[in-house]
Amino acid sequence: MNLRRLLAGVLIVITLLAPIVRPARAALAPRTQDMTIDFGDFQTKAQLTYPAEGDGPFPTVLLIAGSGPFDMDATFTTVGPDGKPQVVSAIFADIAKALPEKGIAVLRYNKHFVSGPGQVDPKFFQATSLKIFANDAEKVLDTAQQNALVDKQRVFLWGWSEGTVVGTEVVARRSADVAGLIVQGVVGLSWKETITFWFNEVGIPYLKSIQPDGKVDVKTLITAAYTGIGGVTARQIATLLFDPSSTPQKPLVSTLIDADKDGVIDLATELTPEIVSGLVDFTLTPRSIFGFYSPQNPGALPTPSEQAARLTKLPVLILHGANDGNTPARGADAFLKALTDAGNTQVTLKPYTGLGHSLGKSSAVTQDTFAPIDPEPIADAAAWINQQIPKVANP
Repeated sequence: MNLRRLLAGVLIVITLLAPIVRPARAALAPRTQDMTIDFGDFQTKAQLTYPAEGDGPFPTVLLIAGSGPFDMDATFTTVGPDGKPQVVSAIFADIAKALPEKGIAVLRYNKHFVSGPGQVDPKFFQATSLKIFANDAEKVLDTAQQNALVDKQRVFLWGWSEGTVVGTEVVARRSADVAGLIVQGVVGLSWKETITFWFNEVGIPYLKSIQPDGKVDVKTLITAAYTGIGGVTARQIATLLFDPSSTPQKPLVSTLIDADKDGVIDLATELTPEIVSGLVDFTLTPRSIFGFYSPQNPGALPTPSEQAARLTKLPVLILHGANDGNTPARGADAFLKALTDAGNTQVTLKPYTGLGHSLGKSSAVTQDTFAPIDPEPIADAAAWINQQIPKVANP
């Protein structure tokens, strides 16, 4: 066949097909509904994000944030090279953007006394407790149940970190109103075991990576806490080794830990596992730094594993990063075992290699920086939710 005639024929076919070949349509942005929820002494802002198409009601996920004064997006910031706050991630905003594309609505809210990213009333640190946070989450659940866009039979709770403690308490109280529970970075071990992990497996190895001889002076602590390359928990442990009387102008190592008062903390002799155990006990006394979680604190709550006997009737999805520097991965295994031992046969554990506490990239527990959430866990959660939906009876 003549080459020119062949090319002409191809052009005719392309011309004829052109009207029916369309570029892929861009995904429509999800719709939003802003609301205010009454926490009694605080009016918090919340937002329902729901699919771009359809009238609903939609299966809905209620997001419960981790420790600290998080806004509804779970905006996590650090100090940038210029000394100014720099946003690292906003994983709840990412979840709220992704799930509606799978037909699932998302309800998120500012924590008690939080008005937005970095907008925190000092009362947050003085007048909140885990029990108050659970009461707040119940009020948000009530709001969801009253919303015409929300399928009341298909409301799922998603707790992150401290939010797993709050979420399991809410589910235990209100199991009839919840279709399933998702836990991310679950506090599966006791608080003592978890904080011991922070010291022995995150903070101390991080300090050794900066000071291989294990002789930690003020200069090392400054590097580790403020200029070193380390994860969130690794840096926090470094800050705990400063003396409480320290000032930016005159930093000192902790005289409580520096037993021989030579200005150097010897990791081999002054932060042994036995010493760390006593130190952790001290930090968990009601008025100490982690007293918020102390079993002696009247505002504290049981850990998720301690709640297992109250969580036997609903599906549970456990999402956990193998390189989680805040809640050790073995805590996810402990929670799974506690649930199955209690008789729950609807538990799924999804571990993720190379991900950390935010389910974002993390090369090691000492380097867990709360990076933006990876798409895979969100996709897994969406698939799991949609698998549960047919199991929930319609009203």
